[in-house]
Parts: sequence; C-alpha cells; structure tokens
Amino acid sequence: DAVSEMMLIAPAGCGPDINVDFVRGLAEVKDMDQLRGLLAMLGPTAKATPDGAATGMLQDLSRGRLHGIVAELLDGESPYLDIIPESERVVSDITQFKIDYTFWLNLVFIAVAGWSVWANKSYLDDHSMKMMPMEGSGKIKMIAVWTCILLLTVGMLLFIF
Repeated sequence: DAVSEMMLIAPAGCGPDINVDFVRGLAEVKDMDQLRGLLAMLGPTAKATPDGAATGMLQDLSRGRLHGIVAELLDGESPYLDIIPESERVVSDITQFKIDYTFWLNLVFIAVAGWSVWANKSYLDDHSMKMMPMEGSGKIKMIAVWTCILLLTVGMLLFIF
C-alpha cells in the first residue's frame, strides 16, 4: 500500500506557506464531517463535493498511507520545506527604471561603440585597397571563372536534391 502520488491543492496546500493544518488533517481524517471541513478550506464550492466522491476520498485517506509522508514533510507546526522560495524582493522592486550609475555607464558605452564604428569606417575608407588591373584579366578569364562557378553551383544543387 505505497502512495503513488501526492498533490497539494491551492490555497490550502500550496502557497507562500504550506497549510500545515490542511496537510495534517488529510493524513488524520476519520469521518465525513472532518473531511467536509477540510474540503471547505479549498473554497466555497469544494464543500459541495458529491457524496460518492467524498466517500471514496474518505476511504482512501482513512487507510493511513499519508502518515509517513506527512511525518517527513512536517516538523510539528511548520513544514520542512516550502513550495515558493523565500525572497523579500518583489519583481517590481527589481525592474524599476532609475537614473543611477548604470544609466550613465550605458550612455558612455553607447558613445564608445558609436565612435568605434565611425573610426573603423573612416579607416577603411582611407586605407581601402584599390584594385589594380591584373595582367591578363580579360574576357576569356571571366568566362572561365563564371563557368566554374556555374558548374560548382549546379553540382552542389544536384548533390543536395
């Protein structure tokens, strides 16, 4: 009689703090009134669970298979673990825009990057190699080059397809 899975249901079983009373109550449920009280912790409509479903839940829970898991999860009135990691920082606190030192550093780096692009373009414009006409660069050489390029392209396309 091993437990194959255990699912904690919000808001009674999951959240910033695990509801110890709910989890311990599921492990120690003895009668239908106690089960209905636990179901009421899940919300106003959970208490209206059909009798057949509630009876099946009571039979499954009264077998005591959750005792070991609850003993591992809970230490007295507090859980050993939490679902949501503790953090005092809220996302809105982290993502607010502020004009601080990072804003000014970003502006400096944008200026440095822009100057670098301009300096590189200026250097290439001033020092670009001007192609001199090569000896023997005529019509026959151009036809041979384009023929080889065409053959290589056709061969590659035939190989791929």
